[in-house]
Amino acid sequence: MRPSTLILTLACTCLSLLGCGDEASHDDTPREDAVLGLEGTPPTCGEPDPEPAGACDRACLLGFMQRYLDALVAKDPSKLKVSPTLKYTENGVVRKLGEGLFTTASALVPNARLDFADPVTGNVATQTVVNENGATPVIYSARLKVEDRTITEIEALAVT
Repeated sequence: MRPSTLILTLACTCLSLLGCGDEASHDDTPREDAVLGLEGTPPTCGEPDPEPAGACDRACLLGFMQRYLDALVAKDPSKLKVSPTLKYTENGVVRKLGEGLFTTASALVPNARLDFADPVTGNVATQTVVNENGATPVIYSARLKVEDRTITEIEALAVT
């Protein structure tokens, strides 16, 4: 599979996980809360907002993804606020947090990242490139489910 085909497939997968590919979303109205291409660091959760306690808006979700990726390349999952019942899968295999790419990720490739946030469902996803063991590029997609400002699910796909 060509890299461009793989990237398109991963983007469509992220969009479908966020519900952006269902029939209800074909009204040609842009969903500014669902798709965002980022350059630089997204905003993090800031001061309390008027939303209900535990609600996480778009900026908050993007902050969770940034902290997740920071923890990934630091090889330190203890930096994440996760539920005791966290479900973590990588390439379809259930793992313990800290296994898999957490042991080999070394850096995020600059300007190779798309983020998708859906505050209605509490999902945030990314498609990026991560260097593994210092030099090997890995196409990496991840989806986080955030409930009450805690990560309850992590679903990741790493392709070399």
